[in-house]
Amino acid sequence: MKCCKCNAALTRQDKVCPSCGMPLKAYRRLVHMANSYYNTALECAKRKDLSGAIMALEQCLQLNKRQTSARNLYGLILFRLGEFGRAARQWKLSMRFDPEDHRAEELYQKAFGNRTDLARFRDLASKYNLALQSAKDGALDLAQIQLKNVLEEYPHYAKAAKLMALICLKQQDYARACRVLTPLLEINTTDTLAQYYMEEAIKEGGRFLEEEIEIQEEQEERERQEVIIPPYNEKNELLHDFLCIAGGLLLGILACMFLVFPSVRQRMIDENNAQIMSIGDNLSAKEVEIMSLESKLSDLTDELKQTQEKLEGYTGTNGVMSAYTNLIRAMNYFVAQDYLNASSAFTAIDVNAVSDSEYIAAYNMMNEKLHSDGIDQLFNQGYSLFKKYKYDEAVNYLQECVKLKPDYVEAYYWIGLCYYNKGDKETAKTYLYKVQKEYPDSVFASRARDIMPYDEQTETTTAQQ
Repeated sequence: MKCCKCNAALTRQDKVCPSCGMPLKAYRRLVHMANSYYNTALECAKRKDLSGAIMALEQCLQLNKRQTSARNLYGLILFRLGEFGRAARQWKLSMRFDPEDHRAEELYQKAFGNRTDLARFRDLASKYNLALQSAKDGALDLAQIQLKNVLEEYPHYAKAAKLMALICLKQQDYARACRVLTPLLEINTTDTLAQYYMEEAIKEGGRFLEEEIEIQEEQEERERQEVIIPPYNEKNELLHDFLCIAGGLLLGILACMFLVFPSVRQRMIDENNAQIMSIGDNLSAKEVEIMSLESKLSDLTDELKQTQEKLEGYTGTNGVMSAYTNLIRAMNYFVAQDYLNASSAFTAIDVNAVSDSEYIAAYNMMNEKLHSDGIDQLFNQGYSLFKKYKYDEAVNYLQECVKLKPDYVEAYYWIGLCYYNKGDKETAKTYLYKVQKEYPDSVFASRARDIMPYDEQTETTTAQQ
């Protein structure tokens, strides 16, 4: 198992990622739910419930996109139903997420490694697209021819089978509708649309439906087995054969000279002219297509940019995920009484990153806890470290105090005193002057004045220099 944030290797005992510090309880729960959906998909696939398996796998991959076993099974089911492009994409994603798992590579090579098979799948998809366009244009007979060719090569092509069944229902060819849907329902018994078409065909076909199916099957079998053998009459007289051949050759030569050659020449000229016009039309069509594709590319580029911006809003430095992570880390550190890290994680949160009411309630509760208990603990620890002459460590605690409470004058005073004792007079001046200028009536302003008295005229002169 690997961390979803930094991809570091995790063990079963880890409750927090050792690399990035992300809590793993919720992530482990998501992985468990994803595995549960994957097991459900496996059971559905064994029962030939491919539609249910697809729904379970989609849920699984939404929860854990790196579940390569689920993605491999998803690709296998899509390939089985004729979704060749989507299947290839799933296997490629599996190879990218887990290069060491060779199962996806084996499936991809077995399905698309042969160029002949790849060309065949592309041809099937092209024929289906042509059939779909023909059906939209009202050319149902042309669509049927294309779909028949597709289903003869791949009977389980789900989209082609359902489109063919729909056309057959419209043309009242209920027997053929049942025949094209049967192979699909044999491998996917829960395809609701195919079941609906089958029920309609059975209901409308009546009691003679089975007979019509048998008649169609027998007719197609005869068409496949029928062979036309031309008659042959053997001639025994050699002279008669010779004269017939010679006469035929002579007539053929004369016909070619006076009839065939001129017509062939004219036909070649017409074909060349037509070809030239066709090339010109094709060039114009290609130019229009290129312009259309460029427009689509521009739209897709804008859409990608918007998607990346939205994703950055979730996963960026000040995104939703960062806000949730910092809040959880702050709570964990606070419970462990590590007030320095709790304050550091809390002050790193972008308040406006998340608008969820439950998150805001948790944020306000944590803010109240830090201001009521945490800030005093931070100050006490910083003051204790100051007395032990550990000025650098004391500054870290006192700085967190002023982050939580910007008007904490006592913390400013002790920060300045830490730098003063370290010998960093310039930095000390910043904090001690701040106490004297912004909080002149406080007791700490009087103390700061005794150490480094604030002189506005001297400070102005120094700033100008």
